Amino acid sequence: MLPVSLPARTFLVLCLGAVVAPLDATVNVAFPSLTGDFGLAVADIRWIVIAYVLAYSSLALISGRIGDLYGHRPVFRAGLLVVAVAFLACAAAPDYGWLLAARVVQGVGIALLLGSALALAMAAYPETRRTGILARFAAVLAVALAVAPAAGGLLVEWFGWRAVFWARAPLALAALVLLSHVPDNPVRGGARRQR
Repeated sequence: MLPVSLPARTFLVLCLGAVVAPLDATVNVAFPSLTGDFGLAVADIRWIVIAYVLAYSSLALISGRIGDLYGHRPVFRAGLLVVAVAFLACAAAPDYGWLLAARVVQGVGIALLLGSALALAMAAYPETRRTGILARFAAVLAVALAVAPAAGGLLVEWFGWRAVFWARAPLALAALVLLSHVPDNPVRGGARRQR
């Protein structure tokens, strides 16, 4: 076991899982390859983004509440599992309709994991350190967003457009395995006691 405090391990696992969201910018680099493979008009490619964004944004507001009700750790775990399956489904898409459906599922998973990741990070640290943790969490996501286009370009050049999806599945699965180091959500028990 690494000599890292429990809050720090929790933060690292949460960041590992959460970076799959900003790394979705790799998909934009794959658009030319996608249109060629599926024989799409350029205007049709926007639905690959719209399907994902609609699913994510429609659940983003309630995903935190779902975590409050059922525990942020189980919801984060479910989000990781859903996105891992969605990434593999996107990578294996035999046609455009399949890809759009998998992107909707991906948006659902991202909403679940992002809605719980920050709550778990906040619960792992005392209130006096939470502002700093929030800043670090945002910085990690910003760095992932910044490197995504270059990473996407390399993945598409070396492996084809499907790589921008399957390359993120190991991140989600690694976070899922390491989640055993994240404590159960204390908010759930407190809320239940109050009721």
